[in-house]
Amino acid sequence: MSNIERQIEHVDKLAADLKEARKELNETLESTEMYQKILTVTLKQTSTGCTIPDKVAKAHALKVTLANYKKTKQDE
Repeated sequence: MSNIERQIEHVDKLAADLKEARKELNETLESTEMYQKILTVTLKQTSTGCTIPDKVAKAHALKVTLANYKKTKQDE
């Protein structure tokens, strides 16, 4: 196996590990009270006059929840 092939294999493994870690992080975030509150508020938002699709609301809630946890960690 050449050096390039080893490096490609290494990068592929890291990508798979990162994908799994993101999945686990998202599942953990989704189980928090903060995520549930943000999701509920996002789905109920009617002041804009538009309907927010579930997929978009979930992505938004994950992003906001993660940002809040990162901010809390930085503040420490």
